[in-house]
Amino acid sequence: MSVFSQVVNAHSITTFPADPQVVIPFQAKSIAVVLEDDTDDVFVSFDGTNDHGHLVPGTPAAGIIYEQNVTKVWVRAPAGTDPVNVQIIAEG
Repeated sequence: MSVFSQVVNAHSITTFPADPQVVIPFQAKSIAVVLEDDTDDVFVSFDGTNDHGHLVPGTPAAGIIYEQNVTKVWVRAPAGTDPVNVQIIAEG
């Protein structure tokens, strides 16, 4: 089983960038996305266009596990003023 982990700072990223912030080096079976910030919401995308998840600090939705066969992840934090760290953990 392969495991990949990366932390991304989504600070002041209001739209998904052209290139993904995370490129997983294998086809993931599941992806955990965990918000490490306690004040700012984060949106997650697997195609760079659509919101596929909304992480909300202080709630059960601060971490979400997806069963997606993807290799790219984008994040954005439209209102963040401080570092907004998001950890991506993929398992293949």
